[in-house]
Amino acid sequence: EWLSFYDLFKANIHANKKLEDVQKLQYLKSSVKGEAEKLLSTVQVIGTNYSTALQILEERYQNEREIVFDHIKRLVTQPNVNADSAKSLRDLVDTTSQCIGALSALNRNPENWNDIIVYLMLQKLDADTRRLWEISLDDKK
Repeated sequence: EWLSFYDLFKANIHANKKLEDVQKLQYLKSSVKGEAEKLLSTVQVIGTNYSTALQILEERYQNEREIVFDHIKRLVTQPNVNADSAKSLRDLVDTTSQCIGALSALNRNPENWNDIIVYLMLQKLDADTRRLWEISLDDKK
């Protein structure tokens, strides 16, 4: 979430030459929620604090290794699929796709992990669904 937010914020607010730093800080503080909001709660809204506020958030959320680990954790810790639930299967596929997309955006190449990802996802399937998946394959490669 941070990377998406930060990219949009930089493009729309940070790079906007018409805005003063104090206005950018107001936009920043009003846009963040949760932990990020708490981090900035003591930052006074004055222009000179804009770069300080950005630095606080960057130090917390720009750690690429931690971001990668969070996506891998999300991928690996997905719940098992219920046999009769199309929604849980769809959630597994959607979350897996999101994690792979996020890792690709971070210049991690999940294409090299195909066998590992398939194995992990198969472990989330019930026995009947896994058997049907095996039957649907053309070959054993």
